[in-house]
Amino acid sequence: MSTGFPEADAKADFARERRRQALSSIASRLRHEPDDVSVMLPFEEVVAALGRRSQRDLGVQRIPLASIVGTVDRRRGEFDRAFRPASPEVRGRWERIAAARRRGEPMPPIDVFRIGELHFVEDGHHRVSVARALGDEDIEAHVREVETKLGAGRELQLRDLPLKRHERVFQERVPLPPAARARIHFSDE
Repeated sequence: MSTGFPEADAKADFARERRRQALSSIASRLRHEPDDVSVMLPFEEVVAALGRRSQRDLGVQRIPLASIVGTVDRRRGEFDRAFRPASPEVRGRWERIAAARRRGEPMPPIDVFRIGELHFVEDGHHRVSVARALGDEDIEAHVREVETKLGAGRELQLRDLPLKRHERVFQERVPLPPAARARIHFSDE
């Protein structure tokens, strides 16, 4: 909803997103979900668990906002996994970006790393958060793809990383034909 005053609308947007984040956190606790369900994935920990093979620059392209689930170097606790503001400390910059978007100012592409179908923000956390809050479905991004030894799907969570690391090490040390490897399912690190 727009009042025609970008700064006032940005303040209302931020307040709405903070409420959504708080309600989501409460709902997770009531459902007895693990704490890491709503935590952004840390890029370096994911790469370490999955095993880096190579990296290549894919240039600027549009990516779905829903595929952005992690961060490269952001302090934890500023945004949740859905990039809703989890701290009042991000308010100033968030509201400035939201007001600029509402005035129609162009935004530079964000910088992300891609692993499988997941994206990790290096630069542009606030722009991602504002874009999601304003209902965008995709965003322009400079993408660098990191190929890993194991794949990663959107269901990957922080608690899965130790098991993924053990799976990777097992596959590196125990050579098996693809058919035999496909029958092995890891459940406990």
